[in-house]
Amino acid sequence: MLGWHYVAQPALLVGHSMHPTLQSGDRVLVFKLVETAVGSWGRKLRRQDIVQCRNPGAPQHLLIKRLIGLPGDRLTIRDRRVFINDVVLDEPYKRHDSRWMDQSDAVFPDETRNVLAPTAFTMFDTWVRDGYLVVPPEHYFVLGDNRSTSQDSRLFGMVASDDILGVVVLVAWSFDSYQCQRTSDAGGCAFRSFRSARILLDPTR
Repeated sequence: MLGWHYVAQPALLVGHSMHPTLQSGDRVLVFKLVETAVGSWGRKLRRQDIVQCRNPGAPQHLLIKRLIGLPGDRLTIRDRRVFINDVVLDEPYKRHDSRWMDQSDAVFPDETRNVLAPTAFTMFDTWVRDGYLVVPPEHYFVLGDNRSTSQDSRLFGMVASDDILGVVVLVAWSFDSYQCQRTSDAGGCAFRSFRSARILLDPTR
């Protein structure tokens, strides 16, 4: 069991920032053997991976977000669409809840600098150039799938590679009884867990 702890560990998702891919109450499995600045072995991080990471503005808090910007990327958001190096990113998983919409949901970087942490001010002052965010080495830009309700890199800054704890690869089970009861799929929560595991491993499906 001790060896398994170093490979993967469970985590509980609280909140709706990753809806609809993940639901509040989902128990997920985090694969910890990933290639970061503190380890050159294991699975390489890929764009659109769902990761568990530390909040750069409050490192004691762990988050689950989607990895969008990689080191060296020139990133911008226009009309709610993410552009990486001037190419729009295909994101079939994302959602926008207009009840919570603000400027950062539609445009990034934006002049309002609607930020939550000093780390975000550093990001704007140091890494925003000619209307683009340039992702520096050993850092990543993360977003929630539910863009209008998510507190993510737009508000607290980029995540250092050594603050990424692992990749979420599986929904082990969901204990949100309301969500389980309202699903129309046969098998309830167990079927949803299987379906979500496939989505996490291939976000374009």
